[in-house]
Amino acid sequence: MSRSRYKYPFIIGTSVLIIILLTGVYYFLQPARIEEKSPDRVENSSINQLLKSLDSTYWVNPQKSLKSVNHLINLSEKFHNNGALAMGLYYKAACYIMLERYDSAFILCHTALRYAEDQKNELIVGKMKTVLANYYLAKNEFNDANKCLLDAQVIFERLGTKKDIANALNGFGLLYYDLREPDKAIGYYRKVLSLSKEPDKKRQESVAYLNISNCYLNKQDYQRTLFYLNKAALGFKELHDSTFIMMCTMNRGIVSIARGDKEQGLSYYFQVLDYSRRMQKKILLGHTFFNIANVYYDNNMLDSAQKYFYESMIVYRSIPNRNGEKNVLQQLSKIEQSNNNWKQAYAYYDRYISIKDSILNADLLKNINDLQWKHDFQKKENETTEIRKQFEIKKRETVILVISFTLIILVVVLFGALIRLANKNLKKSDKLKELQIIHLQEQMAADEKINNLEKLRLQTEIEAKNKELTTSSLQLINKNDILVNISGIAESFYKKKALNDDCYSRLKSILKENLDQERDWEHFKPLFEDVHKDFFKNLKQTCPAISESELRLCAYLKINLQNKEIAKILNVTPDSLKTLRSRIRKKLCLEKEVILEDYIRGV
Repeated sequence: MSRSRYKYPFIIGTSVLIIILLTGVYYFLQPARIEEKSPDRVENSSINQLLKSLDSTYWVNPQKSLKSVNHLINLSEKFHNNGALAMGLYYKAACYIMLERYDSAFILCHTALRYAEDQKNELIVGKMKTVLANYYLAKNEFNDANKCLLDAQVIFERLGTKKDIANALNGFGLLYYDLREPDKAIGYYRKVLSLSKEPDKKRQESVAYLNISNCYLNKQDYQRTLFYLNKAALGFKELHDSTFIMMCTMNRGIVSIARGDKEQGLSYYFQVLDYSRRMQKKILLGHTFFNIANVYYDNNMLDSAQKYFYESMIVYRSIPNRNGEKNVLQQLSKIEQSNNNWKQAYAYYDRYISIKDSILNADLLKNINDLQWKHDFQKKENETTEIRKQFEIKKRETVILVISFTLIILVVVLFGALIRLANKNLKKSDKLKELQIIHLQEQMAADEKINNLEKLRLQTEIEAKNKELTTSSLQLINKNDILVNISGIAESFYKKKALNDDCYSRLKSILKENLDQERDWEHFKPLFEDVHKDFFKNLKQTCPAISESELRLCAYLKINLQNKEIAKILNVTPDSLKTLRSRIRKKLCLEKEVILEDYIRGV
């Protein structure tokens, strides 16, 4: 009994003691665990800070941003942050595009695109498509650029990321600008503006204005060019982006030169030149030297032009920017030709051709060499293995090898034939779609023509019925006039005793029967309702208190009969008709300035 009495308190006490010990161990180990994980947290915080800063700064200084991008990629790989790694690859490709390292950007884009597709990261896939589109635009491969932009647009619209949609639309604008269709380009840039109303979209808005100004500059519409340049410059001033402000200034110089104001144009160019030197913006500096040199060259001031071309070439070589150097060499060659210095002209031109034919990025050459080395090494290893096999195996294996190679060749040939057939079928399909579209357009045109004819037929029927209604009314007026005249003549003869009572009574009866308004109305009403189907219904809904005689008057007003004609039909005096019109106006609650006929015709 005593054991059972202490059994439950012992179990409870033991449980409480175990819980206290476990809690103490947990809190004892907690600091060590925090210290263990704190480096990861610090690194993840660094990754987030890098992502945040790169999103708003990588386009300002891409050369400098590459260091931060590479650091982001290294951290992401170290801590297995796949999302940050994908973004890092995107930023690196975008920087390569802005630095005109197109071939490196192309290789990196395809690597990053495969990675993003494996990770099923649609946002990065779309962003990479926009970078690829920029690459294809730089290479003038417009069809591929268009495909990439369409793919990106579909992704961004599905995700609902307006900023990225604006980037894709901006790409379409650049595409049509390069295709010499500035009006279409302006349409896309205006769509970018419609998506750039939030404060963090100010840069997209300003860049869109700058691009629109370029389109109008291309159209030689200098007034609108300056209008949008001012808008762009105002936005960049709010963003404190001096580089883009100087780009606007550069464009103002181009407009001034185009308008023949060489002094003002050079003044703008020298402003940009001073800024580029102070801020060490080498690309902008090289372009400025080149534009100044072209002004002097166009004005046949060859010594000054040659001086600034030399300056621009020094800058382009220091970046290095081989495209810029190539353009300078071409102009220097022309100057030397003008000076009859053919040897130096040829030297410049030879260098120009050499750069033009061999512009390959160093990273691209390194990647090509690495791939070639791996391919050669693998090939040599396979050859060594084959030689060893030839010493180890019999003739039967050699035959199998030959058969294998033959099968491979057959497969390659068959695959090529299938591709060719697929392309042929695709062309046929496109042609069929084109024919279907043409057929649909023709069918739509035929349907439209039929509809127009049907409308014309209905209009003709209505006009014919209106004519019949008017004719019936006029006949009724003429008939009533004739009967009234006959009645007057009969009355006159009767008073002169020229007619006996029986003949006069019979004549009066016939005249009364033919002057029956109710019968005339029963004949007129169906014809009227056939033309103006809902007239009586609408009028009664507007004014339920309207009488049948008042409806008759409204019907005759509807078909444009005069008061005199209506009085003859209704067989009333003009004063009675005036009274009837007044009652209708009161029931319809019409103001004095409202004309009754106009109101009735509108019912």
